[in-house]
Amino acid sequence: MFDDHLAEAQRFKEQSDAVIAAREQALADARAHAQTIISSRLQEHAAEAKESRTRLEEQLRKRLAAAEQSIAERRSAAIANVEAIVADSAAAIVERLIGKTPTKEEIAEALRRAKSS
Repeated sequence: MFDDHLAEAQRFKEQSDAVIAAREQALADARAHAQTIISSRLQEHAAEAKESRTRLEEQLRKRLAAAEQSIAERRSAAIANVEAIVADSAAAIVERLIGKTPTKEEIAEALRRAKSS
């Protein structure tokens, strides 16, 4: 009878060990599966972030190009305005000094020579 109880206790222990091993294996499998899901999601998010960053960089490049174009146009307009003011001022100065208004061609030639020297 004692041996029967000992044998039954041994069977319970073996069954318990099998259940524990199965539970540990299921837990390990669940962790591995979770890790696979996490890894997959991280890769998806990294790809999405890269696409988003690429789109944003392209938008910024376009905005920068537009801003540079606008600056160049405004600079050209400002220089043209300054040149017109200089020409008008030069004509007024010459008229005041010698009493004769120079022609636009004379003013343009004088300004061209002044720029090149």
